[in-house]
Amino acid sequence: MKRRLLNIFIVIASSVILIVLTFSASGLYEMLNFFRSIDYSWIAGGFLCMFLYWCTDALVIQTVMAALFEKRTLMSFLKVTMVGQFFNSITPFASGGQPAQVYAMQKMGISGGHAASALIVKSITYQMTVFVYTFISYIFKGNLFVQKVNNFSALFFAGLLTNLLVVLLYGLFVYKRSAAEKLISVCLKIVSRTKIIRSPDKLRRKLNIELERFSDGTAALRNKFDLLIRMFTLQLIQLTFLFAIPYLIRLATEPGYINIGDMIVAQSFITMISSFVPLPGSIGGAEGISYVFFGIFFSKNILLQVILIWRSITYYSNIIIGGVVSLTASRKLVKTAH
Repeated sequence: MKRRLLNIFIVIASSVILIVLTFSASGLYEMLNFFRSIDYSWIAGGFLCMFLYWCTDALVIQTVMAALFEKRTLMSFLKVTMVGQFFNSITPFASGGQPAQVYAMQKMGISGGHAASALIVKSITYQMTVFVYTFISYIFKGNLFVQKVNNFSALFFAGLLTNLLVVLLYGLFVYKRSAAEKLISVCLKIVSRTKIIRSPDKLRRKLNIELERFSDGTAALRNKFDLLIRMFTLQLIQLTFLFAIPYLIRLATEPGYINIGDMIVAQSFITMISSFVPLPGSIGGAEGISYVFFGIFFSKNILLQVILIWRSITYYSNIIIGGVVSLTASRKLVKTAH
């Protein structure tokens, strides 16, 4: 409970800081003028993209469940998606989403093992999709950002390497579970010596449970190449909805020609690099990294306002709408996410 309260406090504090910085940098009068001058039809388009991102996420879960276990309505999985979005937003490394989603699916009458397996399969393809998306983006647009962003290559390859390690670890579980278990055991021994983890045995037991669930999911996935292709395609579309939002914000705030491809690629880099910031919702990291990348496309005097709008659409909407859905689904969800 203390950890969850701390995470919520971090989210609220960072939100207040961002708002205060935005107002202090521009002043109340200039801020009011800025928000009066916005074309809100494009902002509405940004929220629509976010809604389509959620719907596509629900469609991915529905696709996995229908192919491996059982069919349910898209609306029921949209609720599961919003539960996951909320708990992902208030926990470091988005670690609270899956346990809460498993519980929500159990409340729908779905087996906990089936729910966990489906969500793990979704996680595998999501990490693969992010890796491919950003790697291809770097091939075609990398030079632009090398020229305009200091230390871009170091930032990019650090994020790409971390993402690749996650993908390889997933692959190791799929094809060599014993080797993956040994690797985790070695990592736990090293970490336990540093005293960073207070209860390594408790963590080991929890990991063993997750490994069993993971095995169920990967066993079902091995002979489903067509399912992988469908999920990969859906998640490419899902990410594009998310990555297009800064372009719509640009149209709303500074009309004029801008290359949509450049902005989509920039957002893909922001998402990949900031996803491994060890704070709820990548707070601090997401804002800092976006400030650097958005500086290429937006005037400096409105950057903080732009970031505030962007985070309102892509992050705070997850907390507000996801929180309402989670509370209406069940109060016990709060006890499920760790």
